[in-house]
Amino acid sequence: MSSASALLDQQSKHIVDNHSQGGFADCSSAPSVRVSASALPESPKVAEGGMHVLFVGLCPPVPTTNGQRMRNRNLLRALQREGVRVYFLAFAEPEELHAPHDQLRSLCEHVQFVQAPKRCSQLEEYLGRFASLFETAPYGPRRFRSALMTAALHKALDTHRFQAIICDDVYLACNLPANLSVPIFLNKHDLTYEILARYLETERNWAKRIYGRLEHRKIRRMELRECKRAKVVLACSARDKQLIQSHCPGANVCVLPNVVDTDDYSPTPERDDNLIIFVGSLDWLPNRDAVEYFVTEVFPALRQMHPEVRFIVAGRLPPPWFRERLGSVPGVELHADVPDVRVLIAQAVVCVVPLRIGGGTRLKIMEAAAMAKPTVSTRLGAEGLDFVEGQEILLEDEPGKFARAVSGLLKDASRRREIGRAARSRVEKQYGVTALRDAWRQVVCTAEKIGR
Repeated sequence: MSSASALLDQQSKHIVDNHSQGGFADCSSAPSVRVSASALPESPKVAEGGMHVLFVGLCPPVPTTNGQRMRNRNLLRALQREGVRVYFLAFAEPEELHAPHDQLRSLCEHVQFVQAPKRCSQLEEYLGRFASLFETAPYGPRRFRSALMTAALHKALDTHRFQAIICDDVYLACNLPANLSVPIFLNKHDLTYEILARYLETERNWAKRIYGRLEHRKIRRMELRECKRAKVVLACSARDKQLIQSHCPGANVCVLPNVVDTDDYSPTPERDDNLIIFVGSLDWLPNRDAVEYFVTEVFPALRQMHPEVRFIVAGRLPPPWFRERLGSVPGVELHADVPDVRVLIAQAVVCVVPLRIGGGTRLKIMEAAAMAKPTVSTRLGAEGLDFVEGQEILLEDEPGKFARAVSGLLKDASRRREIGRAARSRVEKQYGVTALRDAWRQVVCTAEKIGR
């Protein structure tokens, strides 16, 4: 990336995964669309009687084009199976605004979209970031302030009696009323300040590091404040729960794990002994960094051992310069905006997750495991997951060792199948929708105890 502001715009997955690069400004004249058919409950069994929840999202979960959308879609599935009635309110891009997906409408009692704040020009982006240097609040969240969203929230709260609000991470919190009587369940996909800190460890430009450190302090303060404000924080892993509690002792945190619905994934016979794959949204800097690292540091050594090996990169919204970069590397194929990534995963024999920056837990590992595909990952890439190293996943951080781990799997079909089957079993036991339903029940019980 050519500028500090554009690169640091990648600091939050919730910015870059749901919108194109660049900043946002309020768009108070945009329309909203509704599609439709306070106290906590007295008993965990309220779900059976129709607990009513307002789910406020940064984007529609369907179509499911990235990890955030997948987490929210699976949460909606779990809530539906628990008998929870969901009023879903979210930002949407113009192409999604007037046509909510049928699957989303089938999961929710009501669906309402508000147009996402419009993108700023590059000049507006620079000016906004410069002005934020003299403010105590971070730059990122203010771009999601929306008069339309605030109005839609007030109307929903005035006309319905909700037992809880699920707020899709901290960037939406600026639109919530200050004195809410309805408890907030803060849905944490990851810790934004941790991702930014890891990015700064790899950044060499001094200006970007200085700006990033300033923004990091502001984001950390804001993120921990919202964690403390919430009735319950919904962390995606036990690791994230421990981290939040250590940094914010006053927060009440439950684990609401990332999962995959194994009914959507089926193991398939191998088709190409020389095909490896990486899956991830390419408008998200940590994924691009992972691909760049693999192509530069790992793939050349792997090609020496396996001259016929092919590396597929499958992801949405790759920048033009990134397309050109991958197009110049022999053996590398870019598949952008694939309708169903499972088709490509089915063709591969090994999945790689060479992440060096990131947070939360990686759904790409769960997807590969659900299809009984072995994965080689960095330790950071597999962070927060309970896959057994050497049996259900291979973990390597050094480029040469990473290449040799992939090579070993390419040479040994029996070993691939063994790890793939074990990984699938792990997902079935621990990372399926049943685990998510169990976790939700625990969230409700925890919230009740706090309210007593």
